[in-house]
Amino acid sequence: MNRGFLKGLILIAGVLAVIYLMNRPDGPPGGKVGVVGEADFAAKVLNSPIPVYVDFRSPFCSACRSFRPKFEALSEELDGKAAFFELDINASPAVADRYGIQSIPTTILFMNGTVNGVLSGNVSRNELLSLIRRKAPGVN
Repeated sequence: MNRGFLKGLILIAGVLAVIYLMNRPDGPPGGKVGVVGEADFAAKVLNSPIPVYVDFRSPFCSACRSFRPKFEALSEELDGKAAFFELDINASPAVADRYGIQSIPTTILFMNGTVNGVLSGNVSRNELLSLIRRKAPGVN
C-alpha cells in the first residue's frame, strides 16, 4: 500500500476518534438514577407513590455531565425515600416541551403527579436536598 494513503487513513481514524470522544453520550446512569422517557414517564414519575426527581438533560451538555455526580450522590443518600430519573431531552422532546424546559440541566421534583419544585442549572447537592426537605418534610 501507498505510504501516503496509510498516513491519511490513520489521520482520519484519529480525527473520528476525537470527534466521538468529544460528542459521545456519557453512558448509562450510575448510582440509583434510572432512565425515563416519553413511553414510561407517567408510570415511573407521575404515578409514583414517593417523591421523584427528574433531571432533564442532554448527554452532550457539559453542565449536565458535571451536575450528574451530585444527582447520583443524592439518589444514593435518599434511596427508597425518593426516586431519581434522568430524561434525555433529545430523545423525549415532547416531555421537555410539556414541562417548559428552556435550559439544561433542569431538575423537577414531582409529588403525586404534579410539579412541586424546579431547579435550573448546575445546582449543588444541598440545593437539591433543601428543595425536597421543604416540599416533602418526611424525606430526610
